[in-house]
Amino acid sequence: MSPSTLPLQMSSAEELWAEVANTYTIHPETLAATAREMALAFPSPASVSHEETRENDRKLHLDVNGTDAPFEGTVEDVDAGGIPASVYRPNSRKSENPAVMVYFHGGGLMRGSRETYDRTIKALAEQSGVVIVSVEYRLLPCPGDPMAPFDDALAATRWAMKQRDTLGGAGSKVGVGGDSAGGQLVMGVTHDIESGLDFMVLVYPTADFNLDLPSCKEFHNTPALNTAALRWRFGVTNADIPDAEKNARVNAAAREVLSSAPPAVVLLAQLDPLRDAGTHLAQRLKEAGVLVRLHTLEGVPHGFFSMPGVYPSNTAQAYAYISDFLQKFQ
Repeated sequence: MSPSTLPLQMSSAEELWAEVANTYTIHPETLAATAREMALAFPSPASVSHEETRENDRKLHLDVNGTDAPFEGTVEDVDAGGIPASVYRPNSRKSENPAVMVYFHGGGLMRGSRETYDRTIKALAEQSGVVIVSVEYRLLPCPGDPMAPFDDALAATRWAMKQRDTLGGAGSKVGVGGDSAGGQLVMGVTHDIESGLDFMVLVYPTADFNLDLPSCKEFHNTPALNTAALRWRFGVTNADIPDAEKNARVNAAAREVLSSAPPAVVLLAQLDPLRDAGTHLAQRLKEAGVLVRLHTLEGVPHGFFSMPGVYPSNTAQAYAYISDFLQKFQ
């Protein structure tokens, strides 16, 4: 992006956020990130093929985050119960049996990968000292197997639980984490595995398909993720799951029993249509007796967590908050 282009894009970014700026303070990093995405000018996912959308998402993350991020530790590609995954072992591990977190990337269950999340996982692993297993689950639509991401997440988690001594150390605690659709997979895994998981990390999770919540009405047409995009996404990912809204594996809002869930940290973005669904999930977990830490970062939208290159201060806060929670399990 040339210097002469940036001010124009910033002006347009401010205009796009103007409606909600009357209620919220838009963080400067949000405006800069919006301008950056506008300059890349990728078409709407609804107007192109899923393959093109995935490639555009890859280009976006590599553009803002760079490639081959430095890492004080080792990265090993593994077969996690038949699912491709990468194990990040930071040199900052604080004991001989560090916690192990199985992580599911975001992307609406339709895009995203280990590659696009490499910088995020490295930063989180280094700061927390936790061993992270980044999972390459199958994306939707997946002809003939609409539950593919959920089955892959479950298989990878069960593998990690069996391999905890090798991944971390003798008696290492194991948990699951994910952002957006990755958080949806976390809730699916903790529905299927009722005991044995020690913690979960939920970053603006897809926790409800109800698009009539107040935050959905507020952010119906904003930059980043908005309600119109959610409606399209749910139409695609739920199309082959007839009982999606009532299926507790798929929709956390349909889950009647939450008391078996492990302790959780729930991190939300203020300018996010999924904010209220995440807040409601945290409240329901607390009411079920689950230990929950809830925090909302102000002035940032959905998607910031995986883009430290354009949200440096906000991702630093987010990673620090999660890392502090994870110390309880080291």
